Amino acid sequence: MITGVVTNGPIDARREKIAHLSLEARIDFAVISGEFGAGKPVPAIFVEAMRRAGADPVETVFAGDSVEHDIAGAHAAGIHAIWLNRTGRPWTAPHAPPPHGVASLSALLPILAAKSYRVATRSGSEDYT
Repeated sequence: MITGVVTNGPIDARREKIAHLSLEARIDFAVISGEFGAGKPVPAIFVEAMRRAGADPVETVFAGDSVEHDIAGAHAAGIHAIWLNRTGRPWTAPHAPPPHGVASLSALLPILAAKSYRVATRSGSEDYT
């Protein structure tokens, strides 16, 4: 599994945060909006992450806590989305929520290990295994 970070913000601040969280050894790459030139929810930043991972949308999963930036951007790029909802807030966006929502990053592991996703799309649902 290839793991990356896609984040909005200035280069220095985001690199510092990645270092502070000791993520360098746990991720394969980071795409930072201030460095890339576009930020979430623009699909191009997600496409760049897939390019760096050598992946396509069908085999890519993006987990994020922002409905507006993370979930909407992933869907716009054709990527499976998982909503990281640490506070248990209700879904209020006008579109359907992603098929998976988790309260913590560690809760992602069983979903990723299953390698089977039920993805909601505009035209209905599709199974990916």
